[in-house]
Amino acid sequence: MRKRWKFAAVAALLATPAMAQAQNSAGCLSQAEANALFVFALPEMLNSVDEKCAPHLPRSAFLVAQGPQLVARQRAATAANWPTAKAAFIKMATAEDTKGDTAKIMTKIPDETLRTLVVTGLGVAVTSDIKPADCPKASRLVEALAPLPVANLATIVVETMGLAGGKDKKPPIAVCEAP
Repeated sequence: MRKRWKFAAVAALLATPAMAQAQNSAGCLSQAEANALFVFALPEMLNSVDEKCAPHLPRSAFLVAQGPQLVARQRAATAANWPTAKAAFIKMATAEDTKGDTAKIMTKIPDETLRTLVVTGLGVAVTSDIKPADCPKASRLVEALAPLPVANLATIVVETMGLAGGKDKKPPIAVCEAP
């Protein structure tokens, strides 16, 4: 089981940038798909930030004192979003697969393994650039956002990523413009 988890984590880590690049060049996610993906993944992303930052924060910091409760509350909202999040993940992963081979493989991966790939990949993507000196800011940011429902947090994440793109650079995940 431990080897499977490590393999999934490595696969997700390697796949995330490639998926984003492929997805950006070949298509986009609908707003509903992008939001469902992040609603599903946000608790695990926050948990990753908490695990990375907890050793570098005082016990009174929000992430240390209340982070686990926030993650638990948000996990309760994720199950209903899995079918749409799964479709979004597969869409991103197979964007440049003109033959459909990758899609066939992805749809045969057990849901629990695919869930692990999604949350691990996004969790690693979120925490990879966080340095110990960033942890107090991360804790304050999470504290400020904590009262919001997870759907609102997902919208903030998706829209912020859209703002990260510009004329010369593509956002990490492209969201189709609503008509």
